[in-house]
Amino acid sequence: MSADSNIDAQAIAIVGMAGRFPGAPDLDTFWRNLREGVESIHPVPDAELEKLGVDPVLRKDPRHVKASAALEGMELFDAGFFGFTPREAELMDPQHRVFLECAWEALEKAGHTPEGFDGSIGVFAGASTNTYLVFHLVPNFDQLSGLDQVQVDVSNGGDFLATRVAYKLNLRGPSYSITSACSTSLVATHAACQSLLNEECDVALAGGVSVHVKHPEGYPYVPGGIVSPDGHCRAFDAKAEGTVFGSGVGVVVLKRLADALADGDHIHAIIKGSAINNDGAMKVGFTAPSVEGQATVISEALGAAGVAPESIGYLEAHGTGTKMGDPIEVRALNKAFKFRSAAAKANPPKIPVGSLKSNIGHLANAAGVSSLIKAVLTLEHRQIPPSLHVTEVNPEIPFAGGPFFVNTKLTDWQANPKHPRRAGVSSFGVGGTNAHVVLEEAPTLPPSGASRPAQLLVLSAKSDAALDAATRNLAAHLKAHPEQALADVAFTLQTGRQAMAKRRVLICRDRDDALTALEVEDSPRLWMQAPDVQERPVAFLFPGQGSQYVGMARDLYASEPTFKKHLDACAEKLTPHLGLDLRTVLFPEASKAEAATQALSRTELTQPALFVVEYALAKLWMAWGVKPSAMLGHSIGEYVAACLAGVFSLEDALALVAARGKLMQGLPAGAMLSARMEESALKPLLTGGLAVAAVNAPGFTVVAGPTEAVDALQAKLEAQGVEVSRLHTSHAFHSAMMDPILAPFTERVRQVKLNAPTLPFLSNVTGTWIEAGQATDPGYWATHLRQAVRFSAGLQELGRKWPQAAFLEVGPGTVLATLAKQQPGAEGRVLVSTTRHPREQTPDLPVLLGALGRLWLGGVSVDWKGFAGNEQRRRVPLPTYPFQRERYWIEAKPLGSAGGARADAPASLTKRADVADWFYAPSWKLAPLPRAKAQDAQDAGWLVFADDTGVADALAPKLGGTVYRVVPGTKFEQRPDGTYTVDPKHLQDYCSLMDALKKQGRAFANVVHLWSLSREPVSLETALEQGFHSQLFLARALGEAGHIEPLTWSVVTSRSARVEQTDVQLPEQALLVGPTRVLPQEYPHLACRFVDVVPGDAGAVADRLAAELRAEARDAVVALRGRQRWVQTFEPVRLEAGADVLRDGGVYLITDGLTGIGHALASELATVHHAKLTLVETTDFPSRGQWSAWVEKHGVDDAVSRRIQRAQALERTGVELLVLPAALTDVESMRGVVDTTTARFGRIDGVIHAAGGMQGATLGTIAETGPDKVDWHFRPQVHGVRVLRQVLPAEGPAFCLLVSSLSSVLGGLGQVAQASASAFMDAFAEGLSETSAYPWLSVDWDAWQFADDRAMAELSPALARFAIQPAEGLEALHRALAHGEGGRLAVSTGDLTARRRQGPRPTKADAKGQKDASRGKHARPSILTPYLAPRTELEKTVAGIWEQVLGIGGIGIHDNFFELGGHSLLATQLRNHIHAVLKVDLSLRGLFETPTVAGVAGRVEQELGKRSTATEKPIAERLRTAFPTERPALLTEYLRHHISEGLRIPLEQLPADGSLKGYDLHALGAELEYDLRQDFKFQLYPHEVQAHPSIPELSKYLLVEMDRLTDPQRFAEGKPLSDYPLKPYRAQGTGKARTDTAKKNPPMVFVHSSPRAGSTLFRVMLAGHPRLFCPPEVNLLFFESMREWRENIGFGSEMEWTTGGLQWAFMELEKLDSAAGAGLVDRLVADDVSAQEVYRRLQEKSAPRLLVDKTPTYAMDVETLQRAEQMFDGNKYIYLYRHPLPVMESILRMRFDRLFAAGLFGDADVDPYVVAETVWALSNRNLLNFFDGIGRERCHWVAYEDLVTDPTKVMTGVCDFLGLPFDERMVQPYDGKKERMMGGLGDPNILQHQGIEKKLGESWKRIKWPRAFDASTHAVIERLGYSVEGATPAAAALTAPAPKQKFTPAEAEKLLENMDQLSDEQVAELLAVMEDAGGTGGGGSSDEEAA
Repeated sequence: MSADSNIDAQAIAIVGMAGRFPGAPDLDTFWRNLREGVESIHPVPDAELEKLGVDPVLRKDPRHVKASAALEGMELFDAGFFGFTPREAELMDPQHRVFLECAWEALEKAGHTPEGFDGSIGVFAGASTNTYLVFHLVPNFDQLSGLDQVQVDVSNGGDFLATRVAYKLNLRGPSYSITSACSTSLVATHAACQSLLNEECDVALAGGVSVHVKHPEGYPYVPGGIVSPDGHCRAFDAKAEGTVFGSGVGVVVLKRLADALADGDHIHAIIKGSAINNDGAMKVGFTAPSVEGQATVISEALGAAGVAPESIGYLEAHGTGTKMGDPIEVRALNKAFKFRSAAAKANPPKIPVGSLKSNIGHLANAAGVSSLIKAVLTLEHRQIPPSLHVTEVNPEIPFAGGPFFVNTKLTDWQANPKHPRRAGVSSFGVGGTNAHVVLEEAPTLPPSGASRPAQLLVLSAKSDAALDAATRNLAAHLKAHPEQALADVAFTLQTGRQAMAKRRVLICRDRDDALTALEVEDSPRLWMQAPDVQERPVAFLFPGQGSQYVGMARDLYASEPTFKKHLDACAEKLTPHLGLDLRTVLFPEASKAEAATQALSRTELTQPALFVVEYALAKLWMAWGVKPSAMLGHSIGEYVAACLAGVFSLEDALALVAARGKLMQGLPAGAMLSARMEESALKPLLTGGLAVAAVNAPGFTVVAGPTEAVDALQAKLEAQGVEVSRLHTSHAFHSAMMDPILAPFTERVRQVKLNAPTLPFLSNVTGTWIEAGQATDPGYWATHLRQAVRFSAGLQELGRKWPQAAFLEVGPGTVLATLAKQQPGAEGRVLVSTTRHPREQTPDLPVLLGALGRLWLGGVSVDWKGFAGNEQRRRVPLPTYPFQRERYWIEAKPLGSAGGARADAPASLTKRADVADWFYAPSWKLAPLPRAKAQDAQDAGWLVFADDTGVADALAPKLGGTVYRVVPGTKFEQRPDGTYTVDPKHLQDYCSLMDALKKQGRAFANVVHLWSLSREPVSLETALEQGFHSQLFLARALGEAGHIEPLTWSVVTSRSARVEQTDVQLPEQALLVGPTRVLPQEYPHLACRFVDVVPGDAGAVADRLAAELRAEARDAVVALRGRQRWVQTFEPVRLEAGADVLRDGGVYLITDGLTGIGHALASELATVHHAKLTLVETTDFPSRGQWSAWVEKHGVDDAVSRRIQRAQALERTGVELLVLPAALTDVESMRGVVDTTTARFGRIDGVIHAAGGMQGATLGTIAETGPDKVDWHFRPQVHGVRVLRQVLPAEGPAFCLLVSSLSSVLGGLGQVAQASASAFMDAFAEGLSETSAYPWLSVDWDAWQFADDRAMAELSPALARFAIQPAEGLEALHRALAHGEGGRLAVSTGDLTARRRQGPRPTKADAKGQKDASRGKHARPSILTPYLAPRTELEKTVAGIWEQVLGIGGIGIHDNFFELGGHSLLATQLRNHIHAVLKVDLSLRGLFETPTVAGVAGRVEQELGKRSTATEKPIAERLRTAFPTERPALLTEYLRHHISEGLRIPLEQLPADGSLKGYDLHALGAELEYDLRQDFKFQLYPHEVQAHPSIPELSKYLLVEMDRLTDPQRFAEGKPLSDYPLKPYRAQGTGKARTDTAKKNPPMVFVHSSPRAGSTLFRVMLAGHPRLFCPPEVNLLFFESMREWRENIGFGSEMEWTTGGLQWAFMELEKLDSAAGAGLVDRLVADDVSAQEVYRRLQEKSAPRLLVDKTPTYAMDVETLQRAEQMFDGNKYIYLYRHPLPVMESILRMRFDRLFAAGLFGDADVDPYVVAETVWALSNRNLLNFFDGIGRERCHWVAYEDLVTDPTKVMTGVCDFLGLPFDERMVQPYDGKKERMMGGLGDPNILQHQGIEKKLGESWKRIKWPRAFDASTHAVIERLGYSVEGATPAAAALTAPAPKQKFTPAEAEKLLENMDQLSDEQVAELLAVMEDAGGTGGGGSSDEEAA
């Protein structure tokens, strides 16, 4: 078919297609499978079914058909590409996901982008039943119930399939989902065609998707059903018994044929006509097909197409392979295909039919579009593929009665001379909706037109990996498709692909040239960049005289019609002025080149020539969409800028330039000299008529004047060594030699019309922006040719005003770009020249294309259609985006799992009943080397902590990747050879190392720690410093740097283990094992191994090590001995009960014998063996005579008292007992213990060292563990053991038992010190096992559980499951001692091998999970605690709160808050949520002590129980009703109890005088704040505790303050506001100004308001928008630097309760925990980073989101408000204002006068009403004045009352102002999303609410203010449009009207006893009742308010 024939107006072109089918991830594979007759329904072996979890019974069921037509990779998706969070992705129906990707691919195949297409695009599609919801989400409902159900619905509903595509791709045409069962996608195609024909849209996406999650498992066969019994679909065959359902997706892109032809689209085929109908009721049953219905729809489609049935050459049938369906379908075809022409009737053509279902099965709702795509491919390739499995045609099918036959082999489709090839496609749905489409082959199109001799290929992606894949795909495509014109390929890449963040360009001549570059990895011709600015502005730079040369832009004149057109026009207009055609000079024939060069050197031609070329180039750039935001010309170049800006018309500009050149040409000759000197240094040397003619850059100055004077100056400067250069000019421009022509030129300028510029450009005369008065003054243009060119100043001003602009040199040469590079700060600037340097031989076009490419790489937008505007280009199919898919899949619950229990928990992970099975002995076994790591992991960088024995040097070249060496030193530095040094003792050095590696781009995936390798044994101190602490510091530094990529961590040492007889073992080296056990559990992306080697030849050691390190880290502890590789194992040893080693009446020395295991053993020895005991206690333990006094003084619950009571209990058994205080680490002290024991008892029979062994179940995570904390564990267990060895007699006792911990084997969260200390004791005992005269036995105990322990199940459910009861432990001890051997023994109550396997084993999947978590994935992490669902309503409520706060679904009642990723800031948020929902205040301490859902629920239950059973009145009521003399004692006692809890010390240990000095008063203040708010509704601020550091003093102060709050009128002074002079609110910093006004930050958003005006609610609402980043108060704008910030913010400041905002912002942006966040802020302070730089970092890290700063106190200071204008360029401001009464009332109620009074008036004791009024009035007055100066276009006003009344309307207006689309999440501020950072920071009341409350907008009506407002306040009130009729002086303070529901005063008082369970609004109403009855003072609470 020819395109020249008349275009059918009803025809629809298929211009793009995409699909994924069984066995075919793309259409090329799909077609290859079809033509080769491949069946993609594959058998599923039993092994695969078992792996999929299919029930064994089902696997053996003969009716279960083991065949699958599944879609490979259904669980994979590129969530980031489409802007979904991982959590959103895994909640989404896979059908939505694959359809979304397929829609994008189809559009790209069509060569169109949503943003680049001018018309509207519609979406018509349907999906099958959502099986993911049924099988995966619903069974996991217990984990998902806390999620927004609307989100779950939208993510899974079929209604949202098409509209989600429209939303994500920004498509604005009609979009709706269609469902008609099997015919869905062909019906969607018909609907799309109709929409196009009705001109509802201009492009339509049509298709369908069906993904069944159970397809990989096979399917059940039901006799008599529609599915096949054998897994084959045998359409039309006699053996056909049913179909096979499969999964797939297909999308076609449709366009009206006329539009497709006009737009140069690639046309795959044409839809000539289509029809749909329904069978109605005239058939056997609802699911049965109908001959009549099918025949009718086919006839209608043929009629709509206007073609005769006989012209159809192929029919793609529905062809399900069912006994009923196939015969009915062929009968219908026969009925519809009644041939019309006589020839056809006489000689009926035979029409082949086929069924795609025989290849891929029945794709249900995607079946129709799949068949359509097959038919289109058949037309395109002109081949008809075989229909499979037809060996004998079904005799029931009436093929003999019509023209059809089954095509069973690949057949060439011969052309019909009378008409184009045509095909029909049928699709019939269950339920009777039928569809048929008539296709025609695409028209034959003429080849596309000629193009440039060079092409620019552009590629972009959202990641480096995707960009590399796209590059490879393009190379492969070009090689496979030589028929495609390279110009069409370039055009399609330019116009048919969306520009993304990572970009790459290539300039090439032809296809072979392109392949040469594309196929070379890292080819220098492939330029790559990730622009930091999108829509980057451009500034044009126009060169001046001296840049010209003959032939400049000659190639462009030949290849660029736009350039030629404008240059020709200029040359023709100039001919009358010049007397010649300028083109003969610019582009002479070769024979006339020399004469042209001479001519061009004449000024009268030079200047017009430059103008013409520059003007034509500028017009060319503008035609390509590169338009200037600003311009700067050099001398004559300014005329081009002025002309483009409209100052001159083109004709006038050309005339003036010609006149200027002629006048200059008539002047005497002169010279110009460029010198590398500053103007100031050069000026004194200028004599003899010399003048500065130009200052081009710092140190680049041009001098002009008479030739002789220039010669003399040149000689003088050269003699001084100054670099000089003579310019190629004929005259001394811009000097006094120009004076004679000034008047005549001025007069000539007067003759033309001058206009004010419409585009900004810079003046050469002033070096700043041209003003309209200058541009329109003829005298200016005369001055311009006389005065020096201030080009350098112009560049500086251009850079200041447009810091992100690209500078584009528009003219010949590269001079201006070179000058721009000399400017300060030019390093990051995009600088581009349009043409080549005159001496370059490169053709002009590649240079120009390179300039365009560099601009695009830098973020400049290009009009690619304009770029191809002079060509006839055509779109061609190219590779589509290479999605970087990851797995997003919520696993289906396995069969038999209940209650959410872990399905992967092995049965062996249970406690064994028989104690004999608890024992394990360490062993070593030979093991082969694991497989090598993947090559990419080996090639990744190696961070090697190098030893000084030469091993690291020998190892480095054997590792395969780049090695970065680190050695110990005295400070952090990088040596010239690249080696880094760090001080091993300083954490900050390791952080500096990480920073340096990151900044230098030195990535690594392997850490090798060799510092502990030494030729000689090292001291314990060195082992700790370089071996143990260095590992912890490195891990912490990695964590703070945000390193979460998979990392192999190998620690290599020697002498840590005794594997062979000759080995020497040093227990100090075993300390290094601990970190390798714990690190992978606390940092799941780490894979750790510990390798022990024998010191020796460095080369030999390195050889063995290299192989080990390149292998996967499968084995935790490895020993390399010669050629043998040993791995540590623990072999089970069954220990039966034996002879008791413990002697009756024996003498035993026990360290720590009054707690834990030590006490259990002591009790056993005392009661069973009547032994004599020496118990060693800490040095602070009182002597025997002081025991009773101590207990009496400190109480029985004191920790020491409890130990005393245990000693007394032992004494009561009759045992002989010595309790000796001693320092375990002091030799003399412990020798005294041994001597005293032997003197008293005569001998020692056994020693049990239990000190520290099992203390402190969790010391702290590695991130929180420093040397001091570690030392607490090491003192008794490391140093103490060494001392014990020294002091015990050589012949020794019968045994020495060391109580060690199983953490040395299993590790454990927070157990790094315990694990290392235990490993030391194990090695110590092993080392003595053969050399000691008596056995030393170290027993690694599982956890013991004692009756007085805290509930172990809450602290660690995993430990609790295996915990040893004391009686069991004693039995195990007897068996261990009876074992009779020394060394090491492990006691594990569960299978130790299984427990080791169960521990976190770092894998790629783990690392991915960690990465997912950092991006906010809401999946429960892999923790040892088995999931146990909440059992009670209270537990469900608490779990739901946890899920909201943590963003994790399915939290179990025993999951640990901190293991789930919680930190201190989130703990605060959690507590606030609990209070908001349950009206119970829990202390942070309580959360830390019981960090589980069960624990928290238990505490809540306790609190609620106390309330219900309390007989004593609440403290607030008791205090209110007490006599004045009783009140101090009552409050003092209250404070004593709460302060002792806050300080965590017994009440008796509080100082007798109540002094609090020496305690952490800031932390105490935070604790008391919550207590007082709960019990008194009193807001305390931490600094108030510091100001009153004793309990009596604080009590006295609080009583006064509570009275002040209850009756503030007593403190009112009644004086006018004018009597209270204000001082400057915030003294600005004393340091120097640090704001760089010349280099402003990009714009951001500031939300300004008075304090307490609702800004926290507003911020949290803004934070719901995905394109805004809105942290709590950062308080930065006040200060110049971080040091000043730290000195002024926080303790004692009115901002003290918002100090965490900045830290939280960085934590959220960098995914840090609180410790790392605090450390980051500390580093900013230490480095004294400027506030502007901190803002810049926040902006960069939050990009592309807009940064929002909401800090209300800025409004208190005018200078602070103005600083935002100095610091940022073009900010936007939102002004939130609120009625004064609720704001002032809130300030009063929240005691803000105690925060603000001192800052405002210099005195804290000011009338609180004055403070409240001043805060509101001053803030709003400052803001109104500030915004008056800004202008309303950058400021948006929001009234709080409107915000709460109609939030959607208000936030829509805010979005419009910010240029963002409205997002529904903005009006759902209480959705619990973690990203909102809604912890109550800045506003403790925000979480008292569950939603936006409209009534708060009218709260001002209930408030009466007892003081008349000042006139200045009234002025602000009126300006804001408020009325204050109710704000008149009143006798009662803050009274509120009676509530709607009447209460008696008594009832009100009773209700107020439970204030925590009431809203602020209810409190206000009840207070009003009591006010009316004279019951109390106070006032109505206004709202949630936000600071």
